[in-house]
Amino acid sequence: MKTQLRITAMLILGFVSISSYAQVEKGNWFIGGTANIEFNSDKEKVKSGGNTRDYATYSDFDFRPYVGYFIIDRLPIGLIMDISLDKIKYEDGGEYTDNEYILGPFVRYYVADFDGFMPFAELSFGFGGGKTTSEYMGNENENKYSSLNFKVGVGTTYFVTPNVGFDMFIGYRRNQNTFEIDENVRSSSEDVTYSYGGLDFNLGIVVSLGGK
Repeated sequence: MKTQLRITAMLILGFVSISSYAQVEKGNWFIGGTANIEFNSDKEKVKSGGNTRDYATYSDFDFRPYVGYFIIDRLPIGLIMDISLDKIKYEDGGEYTDNEYILGPFVRYYVADFDGFMPFAELSFGFGGGKTTSEYMGNENENKYSSLNFKVGVGTTYFVTPNVGFDMFIGYRRNQNTFEIDENVRSSSEDVTYSYGGLDFNLGIVVSLGGK
């Protein structure tokens, strides 16, 4: 029994020592990404006159890869890309899509190391654009827009090995989309800008490459 306890204790200590040696030193490369895929995840229904029918089906794909470099211990900086592909398919045959691409810098700082759990603060912003397309009864309408994105928050990475960790982030995100109005249909001299913000929650994986 004592031998089993000693072996178990050695395994636990060995795992902790491996986890706590996360490679976040100056000179390492930092690679990560989060993804969100939802197909037929949500249906909107309409109720009228006692009858209920499906109205629309939503699908959503978001992918946020990023790559950085530790300029000092615990502090990587680099580039993050935000790819968003959204679609709404209406039951009457209509369809709406919104595809957006954003690229910009990010900076992250790991505050401490608690046996592999490493809390951090992160800031990023980006520039890009997108296109919305609506189609109904053979008629198609397309609009392009430019985007500004800002995100700040905190999170933690749990390194299961010195190089690989599971990532969790929660923070505030702000977007601003400015639509380019066609000169032929423009009713005013100004483009249309939409701004929105809210809570941002992401789960992902990070990899640290290099090491001494």
